[in-house]
Amino acid sequence: MSFLTTDFEKEARIFQAQWEGLKGRGAVASFPEWRPKEWRTMRSASANCYNLTLNINEGKWLIPGMLSGQKLADCKEDDFYTFAEKTRRNALLDGLSLLEDGMENVSEGQTPAVLFFRHKDETPYELKIHNFHWFAIRRKGGQVIAVEKDGYNFPEEVKDSDIFSSAKKEAYNYFGGCFAVPKNLSL
Repeated sequence: MSFLTTDFEKEARIFQAQWEGLKGRGAVASFPEWRPKEWRTMRSASANCYNLTLNINEGKWLIPGMLSGQKLADCKEDDFYTFAEKTRRNALLDGLSLLEDGMENVSEGQTPAVLFFRHKDETPYELKIHNFHWFAIRRKGGQVIAVEKDGYNFPEEVKDSDIFSSAKKEAYNYFGGCFAVPKNLSL
């Protein structure tokens, strides 16, 4: 899968094949169970998509690099590619690992997550900043699902786990990669 590609049709086909491969893996049993009630509190209203990805619901808005004490990517001052690269690098320094060969290669004790970016010139909102958006993978009963948290809204299950359509709907037009999130990360 290609970093910062906008060829969503191609990437979505690759992702769908990986998604199907992921469902049959034993590692799925170690994915966090989706517990929406735990994320529908005032504390979680102060969390974001990165919190959900890391499974840290402690009421502090997390940005890649905060766990490892790194200089954060600047969504206003950095050019888009610098912002995206810093965000990815900082996620790696926070303890995530890049799944370059796809989500089905996630190991026991890790959970996959998927990253997208939005260019400030493509934002549908008044505040013109570069932005990132993470989709977390969870278990729901015996199923593998994708969930997302958009800003201060409560997290939701992604319909049919179609994260590419969901990302595109909010102008997150750049695929940033698949990552493995280790269990038990904390602030």
